[in-house]
Order: sequence, then C-alpha cells, then structure tokens
Amino acid sequence: MDGHREQGAAPGSAGSTEEAAMDTYLRANGLYRKKIAKDGSCLFRAVAEQVLHSQAQHLEIRQSCIKYLRENRAHFEAFIEGSFEEYLKRLENPQEWVGQVEISALSLMFNKDFIIYQEPNTSPARVTDNGFSDKILLCFSNGNHYDIIYPVGFAENAAMCQSIIYEILYEKVFGLRVTKHVSKADPFDCKSEEEVFISGASESDGENEAARNNLNFADMNGFKSHKDGKVLPKKSGPSSVPPSVLRSLNPAVYRNVEYEVWMKSQRGKTSSVLDTCITMI
Repeated sequence: MDGHREQGAAPGSAGSTEEAAMDTYLRANGLYRKKIAKDGSCLFRAVAEQVLHSQAQHLEIRQSCIKYLRENRAHFEAFIEGSFEEYLKRLENPQEWVGQVEISALSLMFNKDFIIYQEPNTSPARVTDNGFSDKILLCFSNGNHYDIIYPVGFAENAAMCQSIIYEILYEKVFGLRVTKHVSKADPFDCKSEEEVFISGASESDGENEAARNNLNFADMNGFKSHKDGKVLPKKSGPSSVPPSVLRSLNPAVYRNVEYEVWMKSQRGKTSSVLDTCITMI
C-alpha cells in the first residue's frame, strides 16, 4: 500500500492485543476492519452502512428487522426462548444486543449472506448460506460486538475522498484556506482512533467552544462574519485548524468519524456539528 497507513489498536486498551492480531491477519488477506460504536446497535450500524451507506439509519434497519421477524414469526419463533412478542419488544431498545436470529432475518431481508471473522489466523464463518451472491463481511469480538470488514482499498479511497470533502468545506464554505495543511500532512500518521481521542486530537475543542458561545464556523476559523453575510479575515491573522480536521485533511489517513463521535459521546462531550454532518454524507 502506497501512502495510506492502517490504524492499530490503542496500547493498553481493552482487547488491544486481540484486535491488533486480528488486524494483522486481515491486512495479510487484503482486508480492513472499520470500527463500529460499541453499543447494542453495532450490528445494525454495520448493516446500515453496507446496505444504505449510512450508519445514521441503524434505527430504521432495527425497526425493519423487528417488522420482518413479526411478519415471519413461524420461521423464527422456534429459535426464541420465552415470549416471542416480549422478545420483539425488547429489540425496540437501541441498546439491546442482537445475534444469530437477527442476522438470519437481515440476510433474507437484503438478499445478502453474512461472512464473519472471529479469530485471527482462522477462516471466517459463513453464518448464513442462502445462496446470495452479495455478502456482508463482519468481525465479531468480545462475545457481542460487530465491526465492518472491507477490502483494504476502502480505507485508502475513503481517506482521499474525506480529504477532498473537508478541503472543499473549509475553503469554499467556511472561507478558510487549508491547502497548506494538506501539503504538510503526515503520510505516516498511523494512530488508532483511541490514541487520537486520548491525546485530545479528535476532540475538536475549537469547534465545540464555538458552538457553546453561539459562534458560527467563520468566527471559529479565524474569520469575522460581516453583517451582510460576507466573511472577512480577522486582523489577528489566520487561526489554527482543529486537530481533528487536520487529520481529515490528510489524504493518507482515513478518519473514522462515526466511531470518534461515539467515543466522544461516552465522555458526555457534545459532538462537533461538522463531524455529525459528515457522518450523514
């Protein structure tokens, strides 16, 4: 791979050794693991991205799955312990963990078979076998969590696209020239999402502070909004770009914004308005 560097597990983080071993195995097979928020909706987030191209629609996928299970009760009820209706009611909770029953339903709903990697140096399991040509690849870990598996080219291409999107937003929309930051981007930046978050580089404190003070992005980025809506540079000179945005401008680094937003929410942080918008693109 030229240019792009894969992100590893954060030193000292839970399961970092196992995750690093899995990532090494996947890279050797031309694959990339995209981390998903570690909550009860991880499976639906992963499917939403691969089917609808947006994790933001995970609740829609969950509700559609519940509807499908209810409409095909005769096919699934035998695999449920206890009351079937009570089971479906619990599934309405976005934090309710799911498993094989839901995977079987999702496979039939979207005409895609599921292939799941579970252990390093071990062939993946074909957990559904419905004869569909399209596949959904996942990585299962910690007994309840699912991440997405993509060809390694996904991260390389996504990094370049992400860099272009952020450059256009900051230069064309916010009026801040960032080309110089793109040219100085570190091609060897291989920090994991956890490492970046712990170091504070993903916090986008400048963006959050601006939001708390009811400032707009032009004010935040070193420009003063004119009363007629035009953006004028402040006399103090160009301002700094938030560290998280610097990484997004780096065409050699894929920044997993959805995962960063989730990590930030775990600390009670207010998510960056820009980052939240990017996850919807």
